[in-house]
Amino acid sequence: MGMKRKIVKGLAYAAMPKGTFAALNPGKAVVGKAASWAIERALPERKRVPSSRSTMTGIAAAVVAVPIGMWLGRRIWGSREGSPSSGRSI
Repeated sequence: MGMKRKIVKGLAYAAMPKGTFAALNPGKAVVGKAASWAIERALPERKRVPSSRSTMTGIAAAVVAVPIGMWLGRRIWGSREGSPSSGRSI
């Protein structure tokens, strides 16, 4: 395979990977398409979680974790300093 053909093939795969694979390997593409169709028919439909729910879960985790982390940090670093200006003794 010449260098020009390799470059063109690489660009084609970068632009349209499925279409290029189907054009260069029609037999494998048909088998792959049939397999994906059969799997899709056999398996039940997945329940999809909306992205807004995932976002809210992450925000809620941060809202809980940040104050706890700050509290623990003050407890750990405050006890090591041993300065009377901290106002608390542990």
